[in-house]
Amino acid sequence: MDTPGKNSVLVRVTPSGMLLFWISLFAIPLGILLYSGPVLMLGVMGVLFLAATRWLAARQMDGLSLQRRIPKRGFPGEMFEIETRLSNQRSHLGSRELTLDDKLAGYSGAAIRFGEVPPGNMVSRTYPARVFQRGRLRVVPFSLSSTWPFGLFQSTLKGDFEPLPGCDDSVLIAPKPVLPSFVDGILQQIEQESALFSELVPDEPSEFRSLREFRSGDALKSIHWPATSRANSLIVREFDPPLPRPQRQGILLHQFAAPGEMNQPDRFEKILRITCGLLVRFWQREMPVVMRIELTGQRLVYHLPGRHNFHEVLDVLAEAQSHPAKSLEYLSEGWDIFENCDQVFVLGDCPRDLWQAETTGLHPVIVCLDPVSGEITKRKPRLIKTLRKA
Repeated sequence: MDTPGKNSVLVRVTPSGMLLFWISLFAIPLGILLYSGPVLMLGVMGVLFLAATRWLAARQMDGLSLQRRIPKRGFPGEMFEIETRLSNQRSHLGSRELTLDDKLAGYSGAAIRFGEVPPGNMVSRTYPARVFQRGRLRVVPFSLSSTWPFGLFQSTLKGDFEPLPGCDDSVLIAPKPVLPSFVDGILQQIEQESALFSELVPDEPSEFRSLREFRSGDALKSIHWPATSRANSLIVREFDPPLPRPQRQGILLHQFAAPGEMNQPDRFEKILRITCGLLVRFWQREMPVVMRIELTGQRLVYHLPGRHNFHEVLDVLAEAQSHPAKSLEYLSEGWDIFENCDQVFVLGDCPRDLWQAETTGLHPVIVCLDPVSGEITKRKPRLIKTLRKA
């Protein structure tokens, strides 16, 4: 049996076609034996009809090409749409009763059907898909089949999707965001503190707004002398208070395995999901993040001031591989990047009792997380300093 190659057509006879073949094959010798012209003609016509049908079944698959548009990123279990375009590049002979087997669409539970594709035309279909595994998913070649005409033969076209301009036929699936209840409690405390700080009026002015006449209680340093000389009265500068600085979060993700301990990939996957949950939460709250990743012997640092920067880190987490470090020397290095962070979340895939001591005193507020402990390191609340006027 021939193995179909790239963009090759394979034609198989169906049970109905096999039945007609044997009837025709039996009718030819029977007509000769009985000297019956009609029976002989029936057998010959049956064989010719099968040959013509097979030619049509194979011919309708020639000149077909498929293009597909899929999103670049996604999360496990998340529904997304796929757009597939089927083009008939022949100048004559349309294609009919086509069924597409797309592995991504297998989760939707329905076959992708194309009724008819006229010659020189293109037909588009949009359908849902879902992926459950983290990483870069490179989709296997498509399989397009049809039983036209008359259902006597099944023709199958197998090949690769042609890329659309600006599209890559792969999906990068980030870890599914997860926030355990004890982590969510810490985040709620951070958000409450951030809202409280936004309501405070800073003591020092920042941006010049307008000029006005001097009032009792105004500071002498706010007097605008050039305007005062022109107006023959004291004129002071009025300032807008500075906007409160949003809380800046730090995240340090690392992987460690103590000597003699086995590497546990399930823990690694769980800590990736928690890290992804933190990133998505901060992205939704528009909080700046400084991210440091210590995986596979490499140190990656990301400064994420806005929403559009988070995708780069999610891509790294999507393709992260489990290669735990054997020592903790790296953990006490490179903390200068977290200098302006209000708190730093340190996440490791092994119990934090093995590495938490290495982070002591490196930052005023450190939150240590691991995938196996049910409690969380105590976090000091953010202090609010106020000045009392005498």
